[in-house]
Amino acid sequence: RLGITTIKTIGMVKKIPIFGYSTLKTVAEQTPSQLPIFTIFPARKSEYNASLFIKNGTHVTRLSSDFVLTKDAIIKTMSKFKIPILVIGKISDEDVKKLQKLPLITVINHQPIYGKTLARLAQNCLTHKKTGSYKNLNPMYSHQPTIGQKKVIPQMQRQS
Repeated sequence: RLGITTIKTIGMVKKIPIFGYSTLKTVAEQTPSQLPIFTIFPARKSEYNASLFIKNGTHVTRLSSDFVLTKDAIIKTMSKFKIPILVIGKISDEDVKKLQKLPLITVINHQPIYGKTLARLAQNCLTHKKTGSYKNLNPMYSHQPTIGQKKVIPQMQRQS
């Protein structure tokens, strides 16, 4: 959230276009593999954010929306694949060892997001005359906040 606030402020002050990208999709974009790509990054304790992509040349297609996968469900989920798949992202060393025992799974762990990948994606947006606005950039969350009490908006305020 802090990074997005900083970028939005810079975009507003400097009047420059701002584009947002999914972390999960960005990792798939920079992956050279032609295998199906399962991107995965830590979420909360014992949970991961994940998504599934396929890459054809330089074109990445999302096969699933982002979802939350519990640490206990990783092996169960990955063992269901009947074709080779690349698991890439950032997962615990313990989970890497478990995944490497599965015959169709290749793991690339501790994958950073490269600045050159983000620059290429932004350049592509500019080339295709897309406009980026700090007003439309918002963080995506896979979870609701767990601190504090949930705010209940009275029915009368919802209608106005």
